[in-house]
Amino acid sequence: MLSLKNLKIFFLLGIGIAFIYLAVLPPTIYSVDGHAMLAAAESLVTKHNFSVPPSMGTLGPDGNYYSHWYPLLSILDIPFVIMGLGLGNMLHLPGHYLAAVCSLLLPILLTAGTASFVFLLAIRLGSNHKNAYLVAVAFAFGTIVLVYWPFAHFKD
Repeated sequence: MLSLKNLKIFFLLGIGIAFIYLAVLPPTIYSVDGHAMLAAAESLVTKHNFSVPPSMGTLGPDGNYYSHWYPLLSILDIPFVIMGLGLGNMLHLPGHYLAAVCSLLLPILLTAGTASFVFLLAIRLGSNHKNAYLVAVAFAFGTIVLVYWPFAHFKD
């Protein structure tokens, strides 16, 4: 059962984990697939298609190059790219770099949200609040879940 106490813990746990991740995440994208997904998201915002630079994809039938990686994270990243490009215009800084930094918020939110759902799942499976909280924290900080998101890969 979803009680008010569980909802409160759900949101506070997610916010707390997100802030901790925000404090320790490197301010750059290291992985090749992360760069390709960012390029596809920027292309969606600026050109309204999924094309990427030639070095990041395969030639398509229309003459554009397309990424080898799935597009879902690129689609989810659109609001963050818009925010980064907008900040770049306002601050007279390169929008691409600000879009990359803003894109790092996506894996933080996805991972913190998933950890909160792990808490609710543990409660649903019969755990008490303390153990469910510990399972969610162990999931967030004791697994490779954050570095699994392509935007957040650490340097190999």
